[in-house]
Amino acid sequence: MSLGSLIQEIRQHMERGELQNEAAVSQGVVLPILNDLGWPVFDTGLVIPQYPLEGRRVDYALCSRPDRPVIFVEVKAIGKADGADRQLFEYAFHKGVPLAILTDGKEWHFYLPAEEGEYQERRVYKLDIIEREPTDIARYFERYLKYDRVCSGEALEAARSDYQDVSRRRKIKATLPKAWVRLIEERDEILLELLAEKVEDLCGYKPEPEVCSQYISNIPTIAPQPPGERPPKPTPVPEPEPVLTGAFTLAQLAQKSLSGSNPTSIRINSTDFSTRNWSDLCIKLVQWLLNNGYLSASHLPVYNAAGKRKYFINSKPEHEDPKKDGLWKPVGNLHVDVKYSVRANVKNIIHMLEHINASSLDIKISL
Repeated sequence: MSLGSLIQEIRQHMERGELQNEAAVSQGVVLPILNDLGWPVFDTGLVIPQYPLEGRRVDYALCSRPDRPVIFVEVKAIGKADGADRQLFEYAFHKGVPLAILTDGKEWHFYLPAEEGEYQERRVYKLDIIEREPTDIARYFERYLKYDRVCSGEALEAARSDYQDVSRRRKIKATLPKAWVRLIEERDEILLELLAEKVEDLCGYKPEPEVCSQYISNIPTIAPQPPGERPPKPTPVPEPEPVLTGAFTLAQLAQKSLSGSNPTSIRINSTDFSTRNWSDLCIKLVQWLLNNGYLSASHLPVYNAAGKRKYFINSKPEHEDPKKDGLWKPVGNLHVDVKYSVRANVKNIIHMLEHINASSLDIKISL
């Protein structure tokens, strides 16, 4: 009998109410499935029933070689498996068994006890033999529980690979809302550019980065929720942060909120230059780099920090994508695009200095 046919037969037994207790589930579901998967169910050195463990017992210990358990199987009556995972984990941890299975016959839960997280987070897969298609059920049983795959280590390797994928997706799902909030709070340059381009698409006019930044700063940071989940209570819009003042390195500025800040001067090594705004600061820095041999036409083009087909400095006043807008200022025989947000200007300067190997310059900006 194929495993798919066996699953169909087990379903019929369940529908007729013939599996009333743990013993019936063991004899009518667990052992037939193990037998079909190649386990020598009558060899009590490899399929050990009621495996003893310091006064406690695991329903089945499956061994790759005599008395060396690699899988624990805990069996419960149908609908009675809730809460049994804690006991199963204690067994598996104590013995160092890498794979643990909890089943009530209908549902099969495959766990990797040695991985990180709460019990449910260490579940690799949940298989419901009533709800799933027989071919799908057979595929997963063979993937995790087929005798020769367990003995070769392929089954455990597959379980760990699937766990990593589940863990990755869980972490992505948990982090997406945080990332969205961070983009809003930091007014990321790419987000500002996308917003400006969409405004231009809709009305024909492209807003300045500062206009987009101000709009985003007024959006309450409510993270989008996955479908079907209850949205959280709205997060109150925080009070504006005080305007930053003082003298800072570029690395320090890159980590701070620069909303409303305006540079009054820039010190390059031991030379001070007064500045009216961020655009003026960029122009004077680029001019100093040109005059002192740090920057030349051989370095061009210098992309912006986001690298989104836009330049910070170019030999002519246009971007790689000519459709991208800019506010170009001539500096010697170069052109600097100063149409960036405050944070983007700081990132662009850092990126430029790295590009021309001038990151060691002593630069401080006073706000």
